[in-house]
Amino acid sequence: MMVLFSLVLALGMLVDNAIVLVENIFRHHCEGKSKIQAALVGASEVAWPVVTSTLTTLAAFSPLLFWPDIMGEFMSYLPKTLICVLTASLFVAIVINPAVCSFVIAKPKKGRHMQKKEPKFFVKGYISVLKVALAHKVVVMVLTGLMLFFTLACFVHFNKGVELFPDTDPRFIEISVKFPEGTTLEVTDAALRKIEAQLNNYEDIDYYVANGGYSGGGFSTSAAAGTHLGTVAVTFKDYADRSVSSVVTTEKIRDELPIIPGAEVKVDKQQEGPPREAPISIEVSGEKFETLQNLSYEIIQIIKDIPGLVDLQDDFEAAKPELQFQVDRDKASILGLSTASIGMALRTAFYGTENTKFRVGDEQYDITVRLPDDMRGKTGLIDEIFITNQQGESIPLTSVGELVYAAGKGKITRKRSKTNNYYYWQQSGKGR
Repeated sequence: MMVLFSLVLALGMLVDNAIVLVENIFRHHCEGKSKIQAALVGASEVAWPVVTSTLTTLAAFSPLLFWPDIMGEFMSYLPKTLICVLTASLFVAIVINPAVCSFVIAKPKKGRHMQKKEPKFFVKGYISVLKVALAHKVVVMVLTGLMLFFTLACFVHFNKGVELFPDTDPRFIEISVKFPEGTTLEVTDAALRKIEAQLNNYEDIDYYVANGGYSGGGFSTSAAAGTHLGTVAVTFKDYADRSVSSVVTTEKIRDELPIIPGAEVKVDKQQEGPPREAPISIEVSGEKFETLQNLSYEIIQIIKDIPGLVDLQDDFEAAKPELQFQVDRDKASILGLSTASIGMALRTAFYGTENTKFRVGDEQYDITVRLPDDMRGKTGLIDEIFITNQQGESIPLTSVGELVYAAGKGKITRKRSKTNNYYYWQQSGKGR
């Protein structure tokens, strides 16, 4: 987008150098000089003015190359494109055009000679102003300095700040729902249906689409998947068909969304420009998850009543509770079992293993072997599972480990690392 905008911006300046130079060569040729002589004289007369005018334009855009952070990366394509385009234009005007003109330029046909016309009223006035300015150089320079000072003073006094991407009426908004990890998809779907029912009350909404088990990919900087996540993408009607501003409707939706116990609900509107973080961000760092969780909760409670703050959320990802089977490696080794074989036995019991395929005509279906539903839901199933070792002996699963109810592996977000990836917490306490 920035490159195309830069090309459109440079389009008018692209041909300026060539027009000035070719016009001067044409004038000398019409005055009686040969093609080669007209090209040499015409190019040499305007070469430095053309070079200087191009350099002043490049000097105006070059500081944008030093714009820092993500906005600098986004905007840097504007000066880069202009510098490349105008430099190429200058090269063509100074080197290529005089050579081409020395062969192809021609005088106008007989009867079409340019006749000197009397200057019009505007031109006469412009000439008069130039004569007065050149006759009083010091006065003109002083007035120019005073005008510059006056302009700067007006800018300082009346300046309202600069906003690169103004906050306009959004055409789209995104409502994201986040439950604790481990929440079933049915619970997430029920919450999304409540939100959908509430959205039916707003006449300015054109349509909406709910997506359970997935979040992000719209206005968010990252996408995530999980049964505890959900998103409702809302599209408003065209600007001319809305009864009120979509900003008003968005605030109304945010205030009237149903309360969903245990879930974080956030309303994001369409943003202009590159992805941006929240306007206010408070960072808490440490090594213990429990301490970070308590601190983030306390901070939210302290600042939640400040006017203007909406959608207060933390990115702390609590580890989901799970049943873990901890293998006693010494016992397993003595009995001729490996952790891989024990894991495969548990996977087969609960999730199943594909053993073969059933083919009907051109269609084929996977045949998966696993325990029945009523047995997979039993708490004492571990006591009934046996594993066959390499010697063909059936070993009770309980003899090589124990079932523990504990927290799963949480998520650590690292800052100022070489990559932006997430690192996962291991039981040993180290991240990878």
